[in-house]
Amino acid sequence: MWRATASTDRRTGGGAAASAIAAAATTAAAAAAAAAAASAGGGGGGVVLVHPDDGAEAGRHSDEGSLNWRIVLFIKFKICIWSVGVYVDAWLLNPPLDDPHYDFDFNQYGGRLKYLTVLNSLLQCGYFGLCVANDLFGSEAKIQKQQSALQKYRDWLFTTLVFPMGLFVSIIFWGLYSIDRELIFPVSLDLWFPGWLNHVMHTLPAIGVLIEVFMVQHTYETGVKRFKPIVAAYFMYLFWICYIAYFGGLWVYPVFEVFDVTGRTIFFAALLFPNLFFVLLGQKIHTTVWGADEEGKKDRKTE
Repeated sequence: MWRATASTDRRTGGGAAASAIAAAATTAAAAAAAAAAASAGGGGGGVVLVHPDDGAEAGRHSDEGSLNWRIVLFIKFKICIWSVGVYVDAWLLNPPLDDPHYDFDFNQYGGRLKYLTVLNSLLQCGYFGLCVANDLFGSEAKIQKQQSALQKYRDWLFTTLVFPMGLFVSIIFWGLYSIDRELIFPVSLDLWFPGWLNHVMHTLPAIGVLIEVFMVQHTYETGVKRFKPIVAAYFMYLFWICYIAYFGGLWVYPVFEVFDVTGRTIFFAALLFPNLFFVLLGQKIHTTVWGADEEGKKDRKTE
């Protein structure tokens, strides 16, 4: 509750009294102006007191509103770019029909869905669509108990799958590309796979998730639970490509063909660790930018 106090020190001289009178007059004028404003607005005769920090608070809310609009625009932009990329990759590419791998690449065993790049693009596109749904119908609460189901699912999906897989696709692709592009993206693909689409599918994922973690605050899982989704996704995809190799006679990526069985097994096992590391990296970056999620931790302990 706000209170106004006035005191007169009889030991002070005329200068102090004059200062007190001036201060009282200023306060009275401010109160009269507030009362007049309240009366003009149809309210009662109460006096409205304005906290000196209200202006700064309004400025902070204005900045947050501006940031929210930038986030929404960024999300819509990402959805458009990925939608175009997925559509072009699936329907508009014109690979040579006499390519011996044409049927394998586009028609057999799920078509384009056998490639982790395409699966990741669908995941990213779906995630940012979920972000729009949360902006329209969900919440943006910092305390977990106040979060909507949409916000909880958005945070869970981003922190456990979208962020680590986005980094994995970009870093592993360009890492192998820099060593020997024939291992991952042969030169022959340049004839019909445009360069801009290559960057949409293999560069944009890392850029997108890094911008997201800096622009939007998320709630992270703790302990082993945060690793379970990416481990499950890893083994599901591993089973999928091994199934294709066994029944189709071809490996999805050329890099798998250069190893024998032992080397391929070690390579597959080694690929799990970057995924786990990227989960931790995302949480570390998020904590550095947004601070520790103390409220979320308290909520999880009481559940």
